[in-house]
Amino acid sequence: MRSMHFNFALSLIVTLLFSSVFVSNANIINIDVANKTISLKGLFARKKLYAFDQIDGYIQTEQRDGAGSTYRVIYLVKGDKYIARITSFFCSNFGELREGLSDLKYLGFKHFNIIDSFKVLLGLPIYHQESKF
Repeated sequence: MRSMHFNFALSLIVTLLFSSVFVSNANIINIDVANKTISLKGLFARKKLYAFDQIDGYIQTEQRDGAGSTYRVIYLVKGDKYIARITSFFCSNFGELREGLSDLKYLGFKHFNIIDSFKVLLGLPIYHQESKF
């Protein structure tokens, strides 16, 4: 009986974690270079609009998919939190989106470990340090 409850709880946690990835990723990204704004719309989330001066900058990283392929990721940074994720895995125009962010401050490349990934996923503060890469 205890094993059944544990398996159910574990399945529920895994399902919530993986579903939060789809909910938290921006599906529609619109960068208005003239007005210096970026709007993000998730699958089930409401639209968020940020002015460039509300964002501290962005970092770049690389992540792996389940098959071991690497894809590029940009996180928009506000304070000590990463507020939006833009990935080359989902965006066919990733290069254009990156160019649209050129007016934002580039905060460097960050190597993510598993703890960092969970902090971002859960919306917890994460330490980032500027690098020159």
